Amino acid sequence: MEKEFTEGDAFVAAYSEYFGVVYKEALKYSGNHHIAEEIAQDAFFTAYIQCGSESKQQIKTWMLMFARYRAMNYIRDHKREVPLAEITMSEERYPNSLIDDSSEDQVVALLKEKCFRELGIDIFQELYQKNARWYKAVTLVYYADMPQKEVAKRMGITLNALEGILKRARKWMIKRYKDQYDRLHDI
Repeated sequence: MEKEFTEGDAFVAAYSEYFGVVYKEALKYSGNHHIAEEIAQDAFFTAYIQCGSESKQQIKTWMLMFARYRAMNYIRDHKREVPLAEITMSEERYPNSLIDDSSEDQVVALLKEKCFRELGIDIFQELYQKNARWYKAVTLVYYADMPQKEVAKRMGITLNALEGILKRARKWMIKRYKDQYDRLHDI
């Protein structure tokens, strides 16, 4: 079957045509503009990775369901969160000794986050150079959240072979980057 969705300008055309519809579906269920944008972008990213041979109409239906369920999952997972604006830091409830406005702590946290992000980029770049199949398997399973059975089928290997690839990739990443990760974690 021809790759109708991901070849040529088909993806760009589908993105232009369906982004608004997918965004509105996500917004309807999530109630949050930013979350809806993230869900819509994630729907297109996942569709691009997973759906190569489907028609544009099949993709539209799939992405609308994806957006709806992602938004409902978001609501379910975050229903107990309280917005920071609603939390009052009154003196009687929280004495000054418990409130820490240290700029230094914020800077350290931001630097630590940046270092972890850079370490992740380094790991994936070196993983790609080490073994492109490992990279593809790790990316599809752990980043794109594709089921392992689907990834194995897409890569043309058995599920056991995929599990072996993932195990070897994890072992290599741990061996190669454990010390750096531990040092960053201890900061």
